[in-house]
Amino acid sequence: MNSASPVRYVKPKLTSYRFIERSRCPACRSSNWTSLHRQSFGAPPVSTFIAAHYGVDAAVLGDAEYDLAECQSCTLVFQRWIGDEELLSEIYGIWVHEHGLPTEEMIYKTEIGHPLQSRDAHEIMTAASFLGVPLKELTTLDYGMGWALWARIVRTLGCQSFGNDIVQRRMEFAREHGVTPVTDEDLGTPRYHFINTEQVMEHLVDPAGVSELLAASLLPGGILKISVPSGERSRDLAIGLSKGRGGDFSDKLVPLHPLEHVNSFTGKSLHRLASKLGLKIVRPSLAKRYAFAFRRGTLSPRRPAKAFKELIRPVYQWRNQANLYVWMRKPAA
Repeated sequence: MNSASPVRYVKPKLTSYRFIERSRCPACRSSNWTSLHRQSFGAPPVSTFIAAHYGVDAAVLGDAEYDLAECQSCTLVFQRWIGDEELLSEIYGIWVHEHGLPTEEMIYKTEIGHPLQSRDAHEIMTAASFLGVPLKELTTLDYGMGWALWARIVRTLGCQSFGNDIVQRRMEFAREHGVTPVTDEDLGTPRYHFINTEQVMEHLVDPAGVSELLAASLLPGGILKISVPSGERSRDLAIGLSKGRGGDFSDKLVPLHPLEHVNSFTGKSLHRLASKLGLKIVRPSLAKRYAFAFRRGTLSPRRPAKAFKELIRPVYQWRNQANLYVWMRKPAA
């Protein structure tokens, strides 16, 4: 997130939008929360960020408030007022530039061109080793899949690959490339060994409800992976905003991204979520995390920088201070 990025003018569909109040913590459903920062979307620095990031005049958001609250039970920092379905559909369907477009994104093309050497392939190889299930017997779900990069890569390894996204054209794209699209209505029955949510939970209106649905969709012993921006400093950042130290919403404020990152998770909030779901947070051993290294073709001397990155990822990924990466496991029995 960078307010200095080129402005793309976006013409909103309407002149104003409705917001929904979340009066309880969306992660643990506690009603015990404290307000950290409250201001109009139409006032700086939020209005300045919205104009620069989306190319939209914040006036279309009316009198809605950017209201940051901290749950006193699980420490989640969340935006109390969020866009209704119409506004969210417009944000993600029109306002937001399509990141990772298969036709434009070089990283996407490269990963699809060398699937065995990709981060996603190495992750699912770790999962297969950890679960003791051969890749060709693994059933996977990529929830909030975007343009289905993860789902397509695990499919090339032989997994049964399913995907879900709120944007219909992405669901159609996934189907065209061999990924079976599923809707929320299709979920809730134990079916998947591994469910991937990569940079998804921070965007959800009801992360607790979605997590319950995904947990119910896991086979016994299955894994729900959650990867989100770290909100360990969100409380301090929110207080800084209230004291006029917000600046221009530089990269350090990513967890508090107005309109989009409506849930800012901490390690404690994820542990609390796992507990409420009846799941246990687990971490594969180093040997399991490097399972990919014993398969031919996963590291190439012709791509030394990529190989080096993949060799340090199994350690760095679990210690990255800017991102929280957890596996939640369903009981085997």
